[in-house]
Amino acid sequence: MTYADEREQRMNSILLGLADEKPSLYSVLDEKARSWWYHKELREKGQVTEARKRERKAIRDSIRTIKLALENGGYATISQSGGTFTINYGDGCNVSGYDESLVTSAWLAGIPVVDWRFVESSADIISMPMPCIGNSNIYTDKMQDDIDRLGDDYPSAYSYVPVHDYIQRAMQVGASLHYAPTHRTKNNHYIGVDA
Repeated sequence: MTYADEREQRMNSILLGLADEKPSLYSVLDEKARSWWYHKELREKGQVTEARKRERKAIRDSIRTIKLALENGGYATISQSGGTFTINYGDGCNVSGYDESLVTSAWLAGIPVVDWRFVESSADIISMPMPCIGNSNIYTDKMQDDIDRLGDDYPSAYSYVPVHDYIQRAMQVGASLHYAPTHRTKNNHYIGVDA
């Protein structure tokens, strides 16, 4: 079994609910931080205190990204190739191609995960409208501009839609949704989103 196959199998066991117990958010982030090559190297050299200091910083950085996504109604994605994972949180995103821990953390925190791996046509993904994440007043104005400009053609590629509409459209073109809302999730961002 190749590394890519193993990674996909791990991701599916967590996201598709095949695991008997969900891991804790901290355990996923801690395992990710401990597995970084530099942190391992520090430990091997006996610099455990420095390694742990850097690991805690990495965990805090990941939590900051997850909190931004929760506050702004962001979402996570698994790329069509299955090799890149992204958390979109408003004015930016956090991208990882190393392992599935980023998207697993998002799912555990109650952030919807759009899985593009099973969409047959890249054109369907490219033609998707853009989701409104973050300051809703700015995006409400942009959506209204798009509606006025495009008329019956709204929404089209590069026009803005609410996150829940974006997720529904993604599912219509064949994307899978992994969504397990938690007490941290602000459901008003995702009204109408059903996994």
